[in-house]
Amino acid sequence: MARNKEGLVLLLDVGPTMYSVLPEIKKVCSMLIQKKLIYGKFDEVGVVVFGTQETDNELTKEVGGYEHVVVLRNIKVVDGDLVDAFQELPRGNFDGDYLDAIVVGMDMLIKKYQATNKGKKRLCLITNALCPIKDSCEGTKEDQVNTIAAQMSAHGMKMESVIVRGRLCGGGDQRIMAENDRLLNLFSEKTSARAVYVESPTALLGAVKTRNISPVTIFRGDLELGSKMKIKVWVYKKTSEEKFPTLKKYSDKAPPSDRFATHEVKVDYEYKSVEDPNKVVPPEQRIKGYRYGPQVVPISSAEWDAVKFKPEKSVKLLGFTDASNIMRHYYMKDVNVFIPEPGNARAALAVSALARAMKEMNKVAILRCVWRQGQGSVVVGVLTPNISEKDSTPDSFYFNVLPFAEDVREFQFPSFSSFPASWQPNEQQQEAADNLVKMLDLAPSAKQEALLPDFTPNPVLERFYRHLELKSKHPDAAVPPLDETLKTITEADPDLLSEKKDVIDAFYNSFELKENPRLKKSSKRLLEKKRSGSDEDCQDTTNALAVKPVKVEKIGDSSPVQDFEAMMSRRDSPDWVSKAIQDMKNKIYSLVENSYDGGNHGKALECLLALRKGCILEQEPKQFNDFLHHLFNVSQEKKLRNFCESLIPRGLTLISKSEAIDSEVTDDEARNFLVKKELKFDYTEFLLKLSEIRHILFMLPFPAPTRTDYGLDYEYKAVTLAKGEQFSKEFEQLNPLRYVPVLVDGDVVVSDSLAILLYLEEKYPQRALLPDDPRRKALNLQVASIVCSSIQPLHMLGLMKRIEEKVGPEEGLLWAQSSIEKGFFALEQLVKDFATRFATGEALYMADVFLAPQIATVVMRFNIDMSNFPILSRVYESYKTVPEFRASSPEAQPDAGS
Repeated sequence: MARNKEGLVLLLDVGPTMYSVLPEIKKVCSMLIQKKLIYGKFDEVGVVVFGTQETDNELTKEVGGYEHVVVLRNIKVVDGDLVDAFQELPRGNFDGDYLDAIVVGMDMLIKKYQATNKGKKRLCLITNALCPIKDSCEGTKEDQVNTIAAQMSAHGMKMESVIVRGRLCGGGDQRIMAENDRLLNLFSEKTSARAVYVESPTALLGAVKTRNISPVTIFRGDLELGSKMKIKVWVYKKTSEEKFPTLKKYSDKAPPSDRFATHEVKVDYEYKSVEDPNKVVPPEQRIKGYRYGPQVVPISSAEWDAVKFKPEKSVKLLGFTDASNIMRHYYMKDVNVFIPEPGNARAALAVSALARAMKEMNKVAILRCVWRQGQGSVVVGVLTPNISEKDSTPDSFYFNVLPFAEDVREFQFPSFSSFPASWQPNEQQQEAADNLVKMLDLAPSAKQEALLPDFTPNPVLERFYRHLELKSKHPDAAVPPLDETLKTITEADPDLLSEKKDVIDAFYNSFELKENPRLKKSSKRLLEKKRSGSDEDCQDTTNALAVKPVKVEKIGDSSPVQDFEAMMSRRDSPDWVSKAIQDMKNKIYSLVENSYDGGNHGKALECLLALRKGCILEQEPKQFNDFLHHLFNVSQEKKLRNFCESLIPRGLTLISKSEAIDSEVTDDEARNFLVKKELKFDYTEFLLKLSEIRHILFMLPFPAPTRTDYGLDYEYKAVTLAKGEQFSKEFEQLNPLRYVPVLVDGDVVVSDSLAILLYLEEKYPQRALLPDDPRRKALNLQVASIVCSSIQPLHMLGLMKRIEEKVGPEEGLLWAQSSIEKGFFALEQLVKDFATRFATGEALYMADVFLAPQIATVVMRFNIDMSNFPILSRVYESYKTVPEFRASSPEAQPDAGS
């Protein structure tokens, strides 16, 4: 079984005591298969039901016993038919024996996967454990559990026991329940198993783990407490937000009958110039940049790489502080867990001692972390002790990233104590509010806490999975309503609201609420329709939640937009609209004319936007249009070109007739206004400067040392990728793809490592890199191809940067590690029958030429644990003894090239 493929057997209790919960079990199992079809379409699942009247399993035929256990589906690759199978779950007539079901499930996994431990083998038991299990023929029930647990450990199996209790299944014999709980918990002590108790449909939905994520370290190294004290630790992600699967583009041109059609669509992008939309801009003429005021500052990839902060990989202690000093709202991003290096007893002891001392003193540690070499960012975070309650599990730490000063958002809110006494709650109101909060407590005493994170699925994702399954069978199906089980996550418990109606009514009656509609009509029309007595209604002081507005009479400097809006909304005189518009015009003139180097332009733009919006609402388009014309003329006369240029990207145009009926400007005139104004500016000087910058960036020299090796004279030209030299015009003429290496042999130009070696193999046979044996020759070509096409391209710097930009800063490394390990596992299998001193025998061949730099790269850059690949690790040690394998410059590695 492949490394990342899971073999799962579901053990479902369908006895009489489970009737009430079977509909929920159907949903949970269907959801599990739906997710596997998305994330693990090669996973294999088998289904066993127990408590049935029938008996159908291989152990009954082979050794006898194991009655009332039916193998509903043998272990097969997941498909849509399996989802339908759960809609036909049988109902049994006998009390189920979960130990018999576990043994049958283990037997299925052992026969299917034999003794291999490379895959993931898992049992998932769902029962209420209300029925007694049969006595063992030999020994006690505990002895039977110990024997089963030993076999599970020997074959690398894991088990989850989901025990359904409480509201879902009611009560039972306490003695039997206690015995079953003790036996199930014994599995957790003896093997890789866990027991989970659920009391609600929501918890059941979250208890069955539908996705198993392979653990990948983001850091392996020293936790440096000082220059002479270091602890070996590994760091994993503890939590990470689950998102929708990537939405990809597919084609419907393949025939529907072709089940193996990929339907993939290749997407190409063309970049065209604004000046000439018909002209495609080639890659060497494109460059990224940052907007800096009204201009764009070009930044090449080489410059951006050079300006990055590149600290060394390390995790260092900066100091300790009281836990109360680190507020919960400071935590950022995902949570990581620090564990001692596996198998390192001294590291486990040091971590435990430090964690327990911090816990006892109520301290947390502040760390400076750089997870990998060359990482462009440094994080500072808090390390919190996590004391284990199990002797078999070592103590650890949780790590949360802390914000820098730029990340903190400071909002100043006035204190409630500054409000008048009439606005403060009285004793009756305060008591009603307290009772409402207590009523909605999610963790009441003597009850299980509701909405536990470990058992609360994301309702948006769950609904998506169900709809995807529905559309796979009925393409025109409408989105179904939200499932009742998922509603409990997003809505208050209706039973609780009904039960505590008196508390809600008391809160409602304690606060008298009155509607205070916001008036949006123009002052002229409002005064015409204004009823007598409306002023008194608006100023009703009995409304405890209404705040008497402050009357603004002029536009100030601190908040001109808010002052303008307040003046426009005044309804005690129609003159306030005209005064507000005139004052805002004067404010904009002042901001533009008194701006040093464009410092006030941003504020002036916000004021101009507010003026435009206000003139549309009050049907005064002419005032704004005349003002905007005048503002452009004044700006050109006073050479305020930067301000006018800043209006263009904001789309600040004239108010057209479609926006205000009184306007005399058509939509076309409004759209062309900025175009005409823009043509008055001369950009020739700017474009000349930009072309000079590009010339400097793209015309970089090549160093050209000369070497002689193996009797072949050649000239070596280094292409420094970190400086972007692969984008030069000279290099593009050799390889339009702009990757290294490239071989020039007379009139022949060959790019790509494998193609170069095959060309040299044919032209210069005196230095043969392929053996005569056909099997070994094919193996060498296959190994070289895997490295070139299936491993190395998946951890190129360009790809990793792209992943980090789109997904997250740590995801690039995780992607690379996963891709490399997948490729190395394949290589291990390929060379296991041929590898001796080197990959394919006692001599060096083409496979070794590719493996040596590939292994060296991943060991140094990606923290790959080579102990998982004993054959490749042994071969790599042999490479180090061969003088021919000299490391090339890191700057010229093909890996860095894209």
